[in-house]
Amino acid sequence: MAQYKSPIGGSGKRTTNLFYRSGINSLLSRIEKIENQVFCCGDDGIPQNLVNLNGSDNGGVTVRLGNKDTGKIYMLNYAGSTAINIYLPNITADNLGTTYEFRVQGLNTGGYIIQTADGNDTTGDIFIGGFIGASETAGYANYIQADDNDAKLTLDSAEENGGGMVGSFIRVTAIKYDGAAHSHWFVEGVVASADANSTFAENFEDL
Repeated sequence: MAQYKSPIGGSGKRTTNLFYRSGINSLLSRIEKIENQVFCCGDDGIPQNLVNLNGSDNGGVTVRLGNKDTGKIYMLNYAGSTAINIYLPNITADNLGTTYEFRVQGLNTGGYIIQTADGNDTTGDIFIGGFIGASETAGYANYIQADDNDAKLTLDSAEENGGGMVGSFIRVTAIKYDGAAHSHWFVEGVVASADANSTFAENFEDL
């Protein structure tokens, strides 16, 4: 019978033998793998943060995002005329830092509509910040800032004075919670328009 050596020495202290080290290292390795699969990746180790929104996957034409979806990139590629409605979760004291990114991959004449969960003009979640708006006119670009109470953002390549061509992208991040007044989603990105003289006035809207 092979000689067995206890991981506990005579003084009551753990020894640095292979029995102890290999057991702990194996346990830590298994825990790390489980955490990676649950919080980041699938069994193959590939990050599961790219989501396809084409009208048939992930809730159809109405998609409600949750806190668990933070960090995901949503590819907007529904080539049709029906609007895709995307609802952000309520901002709370516990989900600050929640962020989503939206990238236009396919033209949709109905528009991709990103809305806050509550558009109340006094206490609802609103957009602040803005995006760079650029048209197909060479050298034409403006900074488009969200106005007070804006709680709806539409990406629509067919809208006059709007924008949302393929290649446009928007990122929103929950940065402020206020139970008695507006909570804030910070907006950033670049929106392209086929309208040569677009003012991008149709992108932001007060609900």
